[in-house]
Amino acid sequence: MRHITAPGLARWKILVVMIGIGLLAVACGSGGNNSSGAAAPSGQAPSHAATSPASPHTSAVCQDAAALHASVSKLAQVRVNSGTVNSLKADLQGAKSDLPALTASAKGQWQAQTGAMKSALNEAQSAVAALASQPSADTATNAAHAIGGVNTATQNLLAAVNTDCPSVSPSPSM
Repeated sequence: MRHITAPGLARWKILVVMIGIGLLAVACGSGGNNSSGAAAPSGQAPSHAATSPASPHTSAVCQDAAALHASVSKLAQVRVNSGTVNSLKADLQGAKSDLPALTASAKGQWQAQTGAMKSALNEAQSAVAALASQPSADTATNAAHAIGGVNTATQNLLAAVNTDCPSVSPSPSM
């Protein structure tokens, strides 16, 4: 009794894309306004002692995190359907290409999050490949869901990176 109508599928895809765009907008934040002092995150103690001025390591991490975020942002702007498969494939490949740079510059930090991101990207690539080979409402829904997983993994990774790179904050101040 699971019947998805075309308008229902369209609403679902729009909802997934809008949630993804919202998550990315929140994850990106506004990179241009850093005039106020950084507030301490609420609820959790930092995983390391007070930081010294930004090191070249941190600068590279921040640049690589921003590049990954930009790649995933492109992905979130594409509507999931059989007509956008090539764009989805290209955007997923871009994000997948940016992830190793962040992983390398992080030098072992955030392994759980980068691993989850890699898995989410692989899953999304498989779902988009299935959409390309067998276009249907189910494969479109699966691809949209997998891309939502990439957005969630990105948000989790950027939340972890935020300890070193507040400009790539995954959420607004609370």
